[in-house]
Amino acid sequence: MVKKIIISSIFLFYACGQNNSSQNTDNQIKNKKDNFIGVYEYIYPDNMPDLIENHYIVIDTFHNQLTGYYYGTSDEFDEAREGYLPAFFVSKMQNLKIMNDTIYFTLIVNNDDFLTKPVALEFKSTNDALKAGYKNWGNSITTEPKYYKGAIKNSSTIVFDEEDEFLIKIFKKNERII
Repeated sequence: MVKKIIISSIFLFYACGQNNSSQNTDNQIKNKKDNFIGVYEYIYPDNMPDLIENHYIVIDTFHNQLTGYYYGTSDEFDEAREGYLPAFFVSKMQNLKIMNDTIYFTLIVNNDDFLTKPVALEFKSTNDALKAGYKNWGNSITTEPKYYKGAIKNSSTIVFDEEDEFLIKIFKKNERII
């Protein structure tokens, strides 16, 4: 009987310790996710007063899972823009993962998603923007899914470092943008 009590006590002690450890790990994962939540802005180097082509990444959580939206231009999918203005889009980041300070996601858009002006961060879909009076772009380009892998520095900078120097994008967390 004493032996059963001792074994039960050891088991309970071990189980309580495991629960705390598991809870601590869950809290660490949640805190790490919370560090990445925010709005990241890429400032397009050739902006003009009447045409701002900045890109944004918005990361948040939904049901304790990371979710994100990418606000960009048709240049993400267009090999060479010549003779026309870019289109703008918002797209949910598919297969979003952040692992060991590396971010991965896929963008999937089609020509119906391209709009004539930058999409405000309050809109989470093309349909939301169209309902608010945005207009479709009207041009057509090839839109294959685009896969992203970027490095996250100090939870405040995301760097997409492509082989082509013109494709390198540095997104800085912008606390002023909500």
